[in-house]
Amino acid sequence: VSGQTPTELEFEAALSSVKFTNTSDTPAATDRVVAFRVTDPSGAGNATSAAVNQTVTLTPTNDRPTVALGSQTPGFTELDGSDTGANAVVVNSAVAITDLDGTNPLSATVTITNAKTGDQLLFTNTAKITGSYDTGTGVLTLTKVSGQSPTELEFEAALSSVKFNNTSDTPDSTDRVVAFRVTDPSGAGNA
Repeated sequence: VSGQTPTELEFEAALSSVKFTNTSDTPAATDRVVAFRVTDPSGAGNATSAAVNQTVTLTPTNDRPTVALGSQTPGFTELDGSDTGANAVVVNSAVAITDLDGTNPLSATVTITNAKTGDQLLFTNTAKITGSYDTGTGVLTLTKVSGQSPTELEFEAALSSVKFNNTSDTPDSTDRVVAFRVTDPSGAGNA
């Protein structure tokens, strides 16, 4: 700072406070070498010290994918007569997935957290994503078809197409809560 003459102790404190950070969501896991040098005010040929190196080890961390839903309030109306699935309603047509690591999802689940008798989640398989609904748990699991690599956008489209249906002739009128969860290749998931 102009007009100031910091002491050796003040420079030691300043150098001791230097921190390393990396802003990438996918940093390389290689060690970093930080070199410290000090220059005195004499201006002589040997006024700058030899470098002293400090190695910083970097350990990348997987960022969990996140799921955002469009602001929607779907409503299901029981079909008069036998259920055909014709009244099934899309749960949320604006599902958005974000994975800061840039990896494509490995799988996804859609869960009716308070499932009632006759509830079901419907999904039409695609060329890259297949669905399986468990009536006992109220969980629809979406997984990639063997040999396929569906993208984040393809999983968003798949999740945005999931429909709710109830096959009962006397369905419980309690509002259902449906949770969406996506898992990335590292096994990390988030709702």
